[in-house]
This record gives sequence, C-alpha cells and structure tokens, in this order.
Amino acid sequence: MKLARFSNPFVLTCDYPSVKKFIKKLFLISSISFCVYDLAATHIRFGLTATPSLPYRLFIFYKRQEPSLSVPGKDRYVLFYHESVNTHVIKHVKGLPGATLRYDEEGQLWVDGYCVGKPHTLSRTGKKVKSIQPGIIPEGYIFAFAPHDRSFDSRYEDFGLIPIQSIQGVGVAIV
Repeated sequence: MKLARFSNPFVLTCDYPSVKKFIKKLFLISSISFCVYDLAATHIRFGLTATPSLPYRLFIFYKRQEPSLSVPGKDRYVLFYHESVNTHVIKHVKGLPGATLRYDEEGQLWVDGYCVGKPHTLSRTGKKVKSIQPGIIPEGYIFAFAPHDRSFDSRYEDFGLIPIQSIQGVGVAIV
C-alpha cells in the first residue's frame, strides 16, 4: 500500500482519489469563504437600534462606498449620521423628493397621502420642538420617519429632512 509521495516539495501527490477530492473541496471552500468575507467586510454593515422608535432592532445595510445621489426606495430603511443627535440613526424612508408635506385640520402630518401622525410640541425631555413646515420635499432630500409616536424624526425642524448624500447604507430589517 502506497500512502503519498513527495516528488516536489511544493506539490502534493497522492494515489488516493478521495484525498485529492478532499483537498480540492477544502481549497474551493476556503476560496469562497475568503471572497464572501471580503465582500461582506467592504459592502455590508449591520445596524442595531437601541430605541423603541422602530418595530425591529437588527438591520443589515448595503454600504454606499461614496456619497451618492441615488434616491433610496420609499419604505426602505436607511442608515445615516445625524449631527443633532451626534450618532448614526436608522429610519424608514416615507417621503422622496417632490413629495407633498401637509397638515390636516386635526394637526396630523401627511406625506404624499400617508399619515405620519401629529407632531408633539415638547420632546421627551421637556424641550420645545417645532414641527416641520408644510411644502414639497426638495431634490436631494428625503423624509425619514419611525412609526413610534415619540420618535425624533423628520416631523421636527430640529431633525429636518435628510440629505440623500449623507445616507451611508440602505437596508432591510432582520429581527
């Protein structure tokens, strides 16, 4: 019985086809794993929200490699850095450029036929907050929203509309 012979120190030769198959599979799996890891490390980001403003807590985002002017789809989740809260924020896109912002007679804010609720006059900490003005969402901006009643989002002037080029990722909820 012949095990393996090494005629060249850099080439493994073997008389057993099953060992050769195993080595080929191992090489293939290792190569694929490296490619998937490299792709995930450069193009995918996970996001976790610690506030109750969104119904989901864990998100997966496709990273934008450079500031982009491409508009994310309506009802997509976006990740962006917001200076007023000094952190990364995850919100739901409810209004795209050209959408109409209007208030009804009860003070409810509507974004292109979707009611996003009545903005509060005080924040959770008791600070006065001002509602966003009615109008048209300008080119280059989106209306970012979270369904929680007390969410700090584009319903308020201090938060405002979000510049599209500040969006760092577009994603989906996992859990």
